[in-house]
Amino acid sequence: MYVYYIPHRLCELNGVNILKEQNLSTLKKMTSILVIDDRDFTYLEPLKQYEYNISQKNDLNMLTDVEAFDVILCDIRGVGKFLESTFEGANLIKQLKKKYPNKTIIAYTANDYDASFQEYLVYADEIVPKGGYDIEDWDSLLTRILKECANPTTQWKKTRKALEEADVQTVDIAKYESDYVKAVKSGKFDSIRKLYCNSDKKGSQIMIELLSSIAVKLLTK
Repeated sequence: MYVYYIPHRLCELNGVNILKEQNLSTLKKMTSILVIDDRDFTYLEPLKQYEYNISQKNDLNMLTDVEAFDVILCDIRGVGKFLESTFEGANLIKQLKKKYPNKTIIAYTANDYDASFQEYLVYADEIVPKGGYDIEDWDSLLTRILKECANPTTQWKKTRKALEEADVQTVDIAKYESDYVKAVKSGKFDSIRKLYCNSDKKGSQIMIELLSSIAVKLLTK
């Protein structure tokens, strides 16, 4: 007797309905935001008053300093000095996105930058003018970003891109997608996460990060 494997597809998820179950105030508390800026970020305290879970570092000592954060606001100048690049924060954004593809990275600057920065800034999820945003603009942007972080469909699309860039085979990506959709629909993440933790298969680490991030947001109401 043959048992046919029926893969799960992303279209099975209704991300909008899942999102409706999420309370914005809860999302603000559970989504950690880090500002990386060598100068004081003007709206740090006001955004805290808006209930965002936000803090600031003047710079990093290593890439893993951001591991506990979901969203990163990074100036493109004056930070990332430990990487010893003339592109400073722009290069930091590139390196962070390559290491943590599921983290949302927002690049901002108060200064103009030349075209040579662009090859680094394509790694940012958003690019905003530091001086051109007021508190209402930041609140609107971060509210949208937080909802995207909790949207399983959006998060898979980012993950699939990272898997493709890591040269994971198409057949393996399809299997990862099926596993992910099944986990989201059932709300059971631990067993599949443990499976990936014990695997040396290409893409496993990317999937671990995805599952760890999305599980907290979907299981917390």
